[in-house]
Amino acid sequence: MPDLLTWLITALLLVVGVVGMILPFVPGLALIYVAVGLHKFSFFTDHPISWTAFIILTLIFVFSQLKEMIAGFIGARTKGMTWPGFWRGILVLFV
Repeated sequence: MPDLLTWLITALLLVVGVVGMILPFVPGLALIYVAVGLHKFSFFTDHPISWTAFIILTLIFVFSQLKEMIAGFIGARTKGMTWPGFWRGILVLFV
């Protein structure tokens, strides 16, 4: 039964994450990554995903988040953001 519960929660998070890729107010990519992490580190499943798949998905997640942040900064810069505002945004990003 716990194995089934783990699969159901993982599937639910994946579905909501895919919906979140379309709807702007739902953090789709983060929910998909949480589903992958839950499935990998769940103590209730006999067959979690492999470490290779988990590392690849982690790299995809990190690259996608960085790409989104950089695109936002570039977009703001092309719309007239000042250099001091740009560097303050970078500082706040890491804080």
